[in-house]
Amino acid sequence: MKQAPINADLHCHSVVSDGTLEPEAVAARAHANGVQLWALTDHDEVSGQARACAAARALGMPYLTGTEISVTFAGVTVHILGLGFDADDAALRAGLEATRGGRKERALEMAEGLARVGIEGVPSNLATAIRTVVITLFAWAIVAWNGEVAVRSISRRSMVFLVLSGVATGISWLAYFRALQLAPASRVSPIDKLSLPLTIVLAALFLGEAVGWRLGLGVTLMTVGAVLTIGG
Repeated sequence: MKQAPINADLHCHSVVSDGTLEPEAVAARAHANGVQLWALTDHDEVSGQARACAAARALGMPYLTGTEISVTFAGVTVHILGLGFDADDAALRAGLEATRGGRKERALEMAEGLARVGIEGVPSNLATAIRTVVITLFAWAIVAWNGEVAVRSISRRSMVFLVLSGVATGISWLAYFRALQLAPASRVSPIDKLSLPLTIVLAALFLGEAVGWRLGLGVTLMTVGAVLTIGG
């Protein structure tokens, strides 16, 4: 007996990666369009899975866990859909975090190269000010696009820490551009990466974040690599 086909949507994104809707809104849209089996497959992310699953169940819509994994091999990047896995698996989450981190590292390296080329003869304070204006415009454009302009909803405590974080970032950028004027980028960049171990330690001490052996080993290897690069 021939089984009737079902309406399945197993490839969609939310604001957790590069989508424009919250996971719950994506679930509602899928349900409204008659989807009978749904999966949220954000790019290299599973942090929206619990929300998506809860929203689907509330609508009576069967759900599959999912993610779209970016893989580069031999200079070619492909996207692979993963479906029906344990979204809480520690190894999976660590692997996806490493994939996201590699993408960010490549973007930062490109930015460093552009900054190095462009600041010849430019005062470090002026270079920082120009870069800050551009980043601010981009950040507010993204906030407006996602409809997240409700600044008044932020608590006073959170606002204080955000302001302090902004001050620390500004000081860091001033020091960074000054360092690029005084030393090669191949030496400045590894020193900048050494902030990661400090971030992990502070997150464990003040935020109670767990540090597994994979994360500990990865940070240790990254630190050793940075030190060797500086020494080279």
